[in-house]
Amino acid sequence: MRAAIYVRLSEETETTTSPARQRELCTAYAEARGWTIVGKPYEDIDVSATKTGLDRPGLGRLREAVERGEVDVVIVWRLDRLARSVLDTLTLLKEWTDKGCAVASATEAIDLTTPIGKAMVALIAVFAEIEADAIRARVAGSIDKLRRDGRFAGGTVGYGYRPAPAPDGPGRILVLDGEEAAVVREAARMVTEGHSLGRVARLLNDRGVPAPRSEWRRLARAGRDTDGADRGVWRVQSLRRLLTSDHIAGRVVHRGEVIRDETGLPATVWDPIVSSAELAQLRDLLEPDGEPREKRVRQARLLSGLVRCACCGSKLYVQATAGRPIYSCPSRRNGVTCPSPRISAEQLERYVSETALSVLGDRPMTRTVPVSDTGAEARGVSFREVERAISETTAAMTADDADVPALLERLAALKATRAELREAATAPVFYVVEETGEKWGEVYEAADEEARRVLLEAEVSAVLVSPTKSRSRYLDTSRVEITWTPDDVSEAAV
Repeated sequence: MRAAIYVRLSEETETTTSPARQRELCTAYAEARGWTIVGKPYEDIDVSATKTGLDRPGLGRLREAVERGEVDVVIVWRLDRLARSVLDTLTLLKEWTDKGCAVASATEAIDLTTPIGKAMVALIAVFAEIEADAIRARVAGSIDKLRRDGRFAGGTVGYGYRPAPAPDGPGRILVLDGEEAAVVREAARMVTEGHSLGRVARLLNDRGVPAPRSEWRRLARAGRDTDGADRGVWRVQSLRRLLTSDHIAGRVVHRGEVIRDETGLPATVWDPIVSSAELAQLRDLLEPDGEPREKRVRQARLLSGLVRCACCGSKLYVQATAGRPIYSCPSRRNGVTCPSPRISAEQLERYVSETALSVLGDRPMTRTVPVSDTGAEARGVSFREVERAISETTAAMTADDADVPALLERLAALKATRAELREAATAPVFYVVEETGEKWGEVYEAADEEARRVLLEAEVSAVLVSPTKSRSRYLDTSRVEITWTPDDVSEAAV
């Protein structure tokens, strides 16, 4: 009999049966029966069968070996090492039985070749599933209590913090990591002063600051050698998530919601990296509408959306004629009476670019910079947070066990806070216009097509195309009228 050993352990601790002990028992079981162990043991260490089901790396390789007919019997320390649910256990047993592969437990006297043995397997699977549910409930209850008591319940440690023993009793808390907290504070300061996230990210990358998900940081946190480790790359999106996350203000998110104090506002559980007021300012700057930014849809051509028919006003769309792209009015195809002019896309784009460079090329480039008003969020809470707390408090009153008097008191305090914020009527962000030191033409010529389109969109209202009867292959510029954006360029300048 060719035997394969399977070992699984959800979490290796001093009180669990170690992988080495499981291997030892399974090997002794095989030797006592004269079975030949083929290959190395298949292992899934620190893998929960409850969370992963049958989708485990080691188990997957074992199933493939059984499928190829390389294994006659699978040995496990206990049958619950295979699965933690009745359905998963029976699925594996049927799959392997159909391939002529048996299953043996090194510590449970079960003969799977008999009806009684098969019934015992099903019964063991039932109890394994019950035990898994009980463990899950105990863990969830423990995490709830730890977080409510101001303790770190495990999981991912937010950037800028590290776990440490609680000074006032058992358990752990999160304390500031000096170097990482300084990175967050500097990035926050630069953003509130008007610097872009791209510039902040480039600065951090130029300095070689390890990124939050880098191999270097993971090894350093584990106390291991970091020589040659990848420091990762800071990116705009990850930097935005970091600077708008609750954890940098010392808050804790539990079951998808921020833990709140008796007033219904977010509670500060750990020493904050930035104050609640600073977090509110960062959110006003980076998420002004309170929603994630929409991704810009990449346009097909440089002038897509800007080119219009001079006759009917419809947008011209790109299509191919004899393998060449052209802008074409779709009105005639849609049953509208219109000459439906067409024009070479490449020639039109070249003409518009040259004209824009001649008109705008020497103009100094400016940018609008959002700057946070440090006094606007003096209460340390944003208007959006107060509105959300009011909505949640109102909804909580409908629960059967709601403490209505306490919720009414909280609601009154929240409305008073909202009224104060409204009375202040100070915008949390104001905008200033500053020159970048570059010329419009320099920026345009160095940009890619999408960036050029953004530059043109800011200066051009529309490019109107009229019909022509000429069959010339060259562009008749009299057909083209560029309408500039008001207050930017006078039409008389063209």
